[in-house]
Amino acid sequence: MAANPASLHPQDDTLRLTRRFKAPREKVFRAFTEIETFRKWFGPAGTTVTKAEMDVRQGGRYSVTARSAEGKLFSVEGVYREVRPYERLGMTWTWAQGDFAGVETLLTIVFRDADGGAEIELTHSLMPSAEMRERHNHGWNGSFERLAALVASR
Repeated sequence: MAANPASLHPQDDTLRLTRRFKAPREKVFRAFTEIETFRKWFGPAGTTVTKAEMDVRQGGRYSVTARSAEGKLFSVEGVYREVRPYERLGMTWTWAQGDFAGVETLLTIVFRDADGGAEIELTHSLMPSAEMRERHNHGWNGSFERLAALVASR
């Protein structure tokens, strides 16, 4: 049987991004955990968060519904597995619809002080295909552009 070219080897199922921000680590962490701030930056340019719920504690749930610049609605939900304020967030990540509906992935974000600002290291793992990884790469990088502008301006 031929291998599916979109399938990933286990070592390739992970997206890793590192980004620096001109804002204190605590401020960047709060941007991930305070709903009103999160709504302002989540998603690539043109995305609007229409609904967000967060119970930021180990075992707590979150859900986000947003509309893309093209008008498409998308929703993601999950459970916080680890919450270490200003240091680390770990959670499951499951799309509610679309090509990857029901596929559970893992998201870990580490927050560090760096050069008078903050550095985050994002690891998004257990992705079943290169397409999923590339879509998330686009989404997270677009989100981080908006987050950088938001935290630098406040």
